[in-house]
Amino acid sequence: MYDIYSKCPQYNTEVITLRLTSDEDIEELLKCYSDKEAVPFLNADN
Repeated sequence: MYDIYSKCPQYNTEVITLRLTSDEDIEELLKCYSDKEAVPFLNADN
């Protein structure tokens, strides 16, 4: 096991990949966060 604060783990399945975001993700994230219909569902902690 390694320190997750030193190296972020990456998990891959057939359906999804969870990984640290990078600069290459900027355009896709901008599209998502600029979508007025999607924004209410993003980062909702309740």
